[in-house]
Amino acid sequence: AGSREAFDRLIERYGSPVRKFVFRRAPQESAEDLLQEIWLGAWLALPEFDGRSRFGTWLYGIAINKCKNYYRSQSRALCHVGLDEALAYTDEPVFRSASADCLPEAIAALSKTHQQLLDLYYYAELTLPEIARMLDQNLNTVKYRFYRAHGELAAQLKEEPK
Repeated sequence: AGSREAFDRLIERYGSPVRKFVFRRAPQESAEDLLQEIWLGAWLALPEFDGRSRFGTWLYGIAINKCKNYYRSQSRALCHVGLDEALAYTDEPVFRSASADCLPEAIAALSKTHQQLLDLYYYAELTLPEIARMLDQNLNTVKYRFYRAHGELAAQLKEEPK
């Protein structure tokens, strides 16, 4: 309802995870500006938030779009830092045995779609239905791509020299 105090509480709750999310995607010298754009965008768009998804899902959607816009304006491809910490603790043996040095390189070899999907799931901790809503894609499509992303990543890691 336009309450600055309520918005400050949202920033307290989501500030640190969104900050980490942005700093993984943008150069340090630009990340602070991007964060300001994200929070300003959220403040301005808040009246349109309809509650069909969690606030965090909606906010990460804004963050992703701001990062994409930044890279479009820089005429560069979206840079991705690997999910080494999250994937190293999954149940998949190939992920557990992979060295932290191999994961970023293996992840970078994936398509941008698969990189983004794994990042949203593991780093942003969004569920597959939330990701599907945020990306405006069919849930079964997201599930299939998620499965394929893991398969491709496992294949990349198996090819890496130990």
